[in-house]
Amino acid sequence: VSRRGSSAEGPPVRRFGASPRMPSGGFCPVRSISSRLSSFTPLKIARVPFEKRTARFVCAIACVLPDGREWVVRGTVEGMINDHQAGENGFGYDPLFLLPERGVTTAQLSPAEKNAISHRGRALRAMRDLLMQEGIL
Repeated sequence: VSRRGSSAEGPPVRRFGASPRMPSGGFCPVRSISSRLSSFTPLKIARVPFEKRTARFVCAIACVLPDGREWVVRGTVEGMINDHQAGENGFGYDPLFLLPERGVTTAQLSPAEKNAISHRGRALRAMRDLLMQEGIL
């Protein structure tokens, strides 16, 4: 199975025209993300009403086989951008990405909890299921 490249960006924040699009912690040192977040949050997010701080993490996975068959799946997780960082787990935007239904940021979840709901986990499970349905796995 051949693979196409992937990239990761921070969650699009609808209130700001789907920005910021800063690199995620997977491609940028955590210290750099943390320093960006600490300056970004007070200046922009804190002035925006909470209900307008909707955001989503998105992961798309593509699979292309040598015979030309190809599939693309997408996993998402919906949330809000918090006005302060909370939690020690994860990286990138996890300390700011609030899951309103749980009342915690993704950085406050255990690794198992995060994997169960994460955009990457959802995309990977969708690709696995699709490839199993096609008889490839």
